[in-house]
Parts: sequence; structure tokens; C-alpha cells
Amino acid sequence: MNLNRVLIQQKVSIILNVIFVLYAASFIVSSGLERLTIYLATLFWLLEGNYKEKLKQLISQKVILLYLSIILLFFISIFMSDSVVNGFMQSKYSNGYSYFYHKSIIYFLMAIYISTSLKKEYIKFIVYAFLLQVLYMVGNVYYLYFTQFINGDDFTYYIMSTNRIFYSIALNIGFMLICSLFYFYQTKILKSILILFMILIVFAILLLGSRAGILALIINMLVILIYFGKRYLNTKSLIVSFALISIIFVSSYHYIPQVKHRLNAAKSDIVKVYKSNNYNSSLGIRIALYETSFKLLLANPKSFIFGLGCGDAKYKFKKYLDKNEPNKAFISKQPHVHNQYLQTWIDGGLLAMIIYISLLIYLLKLNTPIQYKLAKYGFVSSIFILGFSDIIYHRGTILGLFAFGIGLFLAIDKYHNKERTLEKTT
Repeated sequence: MNLNRVLIQQKVSIILNVIFVLYAASFIVSSGLERLTIYLATLFWLLEGNYKEKLKQLISQKVILLYLSIILLFFISIFMSDSVVNGFMQSKYSNGYSYFYHKSIIYFLMAIYISTSLKKEYIKFIVYAFLLQVLYMVGNVYYLYFTQFINGDDFTYYIMSTNRIFYSIALNIGFMLICSLFYFYQTKILKSILILFMILIVFAILLLGSRAGILALIINMLVILIYFGKRYLNTKSLIVSFALISIIFVSSYHYIPQVKHRLNAAKSDIVKVYKSNNYNSSLGIRIALYETSFKLLLANPKSFIFGLGCGDAKYKFKKYLDKNEPNKAFISKQPHVHNQYLQTWIDGGLLAMIIYISLLIYLLKLNTPIQYKLAKYGFVSSIFILGFSDIIYHRGTILGLFAFGIGLFLAIDKYHNKERTLEKTT
């Protein structure tokens, strides 16, 4: 009986890991398949059992518990609000409780499942599956770019059919994962293919023209430079490498119209805001949202500590703008404040924002083997930069990427710790 039970559990575990691979290959390109894999993973994760060991791991690694603590603070904040239907997050659902159940909880479940149940031999398969999605995104960007020449239209028109910020952040994470693959492949042919893939990703990010994506790319390139520089390069090589990175980005500004347009637009938007008090622009809207957020959060000690109340924060925004700054009233229609840190503070209070920052720090501190260190740094830096333009729990695809990365690196941390413990005992 026990033998049969073990065999059944092994089969369930294999099926669950196959589902993880399907998820890693689908959460960007197909929302329907993404949801299906989450539901199937829930079933097989429950059938797999071993709950005591899973809970022990979740408690020891803290990251999952930190995220769930933020969601708990959101729910408490809704309860303390005057309304449950006038928050930033209630645009698609009947109330705040419904929103957080459908988005922040359901889409994050894969982080729990992957971190506790991913088998070591399947790690490379979910990495490859994710890189297939990266390849799809790269191909989509170039397809849209070359379509402009055929139809004679502005590339901006085509690129707006994608979420440029999310695409560029996901491509950054893919870029750093590919850098990590250099440790696994030794042949020149495979390394040449990886280098070509990396070059295509870099130019795809630049073509997207996302300012957050370009900033993340700069930071990730510097991370690579510092990481490899400490091990393999001398001072002269570091200077040459830094100069080469600078030339790449300066040249992209001059020779890639999308980059020049987006950076010039950012400069123009800032000038409009602080010289003409005109917030009616892409960056101007964000600046207005940030300014209003700070003013409301600093208005009194209660708002500073507990936020604005997740259930009616949007109503408070609108009420404040209508009364004090009617020239900014149009920003009250925004679905969120376009800043993960401010939005977390608004919805869950100061403690929630501190917990979110702590979550990112814990991810950095995970024990990761040398093969995946660059990938981990790239994931955290890219998510950190994303937080200044978007919020992770607004779209299923963004939360799917967040859950994928957390689950993957927690699983890697688990196996790395086991190996280190085994080495010490032998």
C-alpha cells in the first residue's frame, strides 16, 4: 500500500512539474492557458501532499509570507475604509475583496507551487520555456517594427498594441537569464547563439522605447560588468567595457528614432510640468499622481501610517483634486498611481510598503549557485525598476512574471541549501 502511494505521488509530482513548464511557456502569450495551468497546478499540488515540509520551507524562506502579509494588510485596509467600491483596484471587479482574490491571490499561487514542488531536474525546462516566450516577444517587436515600413505608419502606433513597459521588463529578465546560461554551455557555437539572442533582445528593448526598460537595461549591463569584472577583468578591461556600454546607449539615442523620441518626450514633459504647470502628458500624469499621493499620505499621521484606505483611495484622490488642484483632476481616471511603492503605501499603509521592499531584499539574499546569480540580480533589479512605472498586481501577466521569478529562485535556493548542507556533513 505504501509503495503504491509513493508511486502515485511520484506520478502526481511529475505531472505537476510538466504543468509548471506549460505555465512558464504561456503566462505572457496566453492568459487563458495561464489560468488553466494555475487551476491544474492547484489540484495536483494538493494531491501531491507533503504539506508539513512545504509549510516548513515557506516559513524558512520568508518571501512568500512577506507577500501574503502585504495582501492581508490590503484586506484590513479595505475593512477600515468607508467604502469597498471606490478604490483604485475596483475598476474591473465589484469590490476590493473581489479584486484582490482574483488578481493578487490567484495569480500568485504559482509562486507557492513552483517554490515548494519544482523538481531540480525541471529547473532548466521552465527556464527554457520562459525563454521561448522571450523569443516570441522579440519576434513580435521586430515584426511590428518592420510592419511600419510596409504600411508607412509610425512605429509608435504598432508598438502601443503591446504593453511596452511589461515587454521591456520581461525582456530584461530574459536577457539576464541568457547571461546565466553561459555557465552551462562551453561550445563556441552555443555561446555564439546566446550572444546573438542577447543582441536581438537588447535592440528589441531599445526599439520598444520604454524608459523604464532602457533604465533597467543600463542597470543590468552594469551589474554584468561589475559581476564579471570582479572575477575576470582588469581595470583597463573594465574601463573599455564601460565605454562600450556608453557608446551603445549614446548611439541608440542618435540612430534609433524610438529611443530619441521617448527620451526627448520625457524631457519635454518635465519642462511642461515645472515651467507651465501642464500635466497633460505621459510623464506629466505620473508626476501628478506622485505629487498627489505624497500630499495625501503626508496630510495627517493616520494617512502616513495606515494609507488612504484600499476601499476608497480613488474617491479621496478625486475629492482632493476637485477641491485643491482642478488642473490635475483628469488623473483621477487612472487605474492606479503608476508606482508600486506609493500604491502599496496607499493601499496597505507604510508597513505594507516596508514589507514589499523587504521582500525584494530577501530575494537578493537568497542562496543562489553561481550559475543563477546574474539571473537573480537581473530579476530583482528589473522588478525594482518596474515599480516606478507600474504595479505588479494590476495585470495578470505582470503578476505571472513576478510569481514565476519568485517561485524559480526560491526553488533554486532550496536545492542549493540542501547541497551545501550535504557537503558540510560529508
